[in-house]
Amino acid sequence: MVQTEIPENPARILGTHVAMKGLQLGSVLGLVGVYPVLHYIRKIPKRQAWVTSMFVTPFVGMVVTSTMLYMKHNAGQLDETGVEDRAYRISQGTQPKVDRVTQLAMAMGLAFGALGGMGVAGSIAYSTTAIPIGIFVYKGGDMLKTITK
Repeated sequence: MVQTEIPENPARILGTHVAMKGLQLGSVLGLVGVYPVLHYIRKIPKRQAWVTSMFVTPFVGMVVTSTMLYMKHNAGQLDETGVEDRAYRISQGTQPKVDRVTQLAMAMGLAFGALGGMGVAGSIAYSTTAIPIGIFVYKGGDMLKTITK
């Protein structure tokens, strides 16, 4: 069944989506950008560089994207109709699936870190490291479907 109505709480849908995209972006950048710089260039030990980058960058990404949304709203570039339109398009696209895969990967990473006795920072680092892995698995499945058609 195709939804043709504006989803309930469109501002929440848009805000959550933007925060999740920031978390995902920060996780990817932390894993492939910040971690190598900290470890190989700054010579910080592997575990410390990994925990530091994966503890900080996802949340920085989330703050940056949420701030950008807030600034767009304050500049008058995002009115009620714009929020409703974007929330409708988000709810109809593939983004909710990617976000659910991301949340599942985060939960699995958090559990892995907690069960492994990694402490709070280590468990969060496992959780945020699982985000790019979850995205890769989801997108890799899409690519496999396309290749095998």
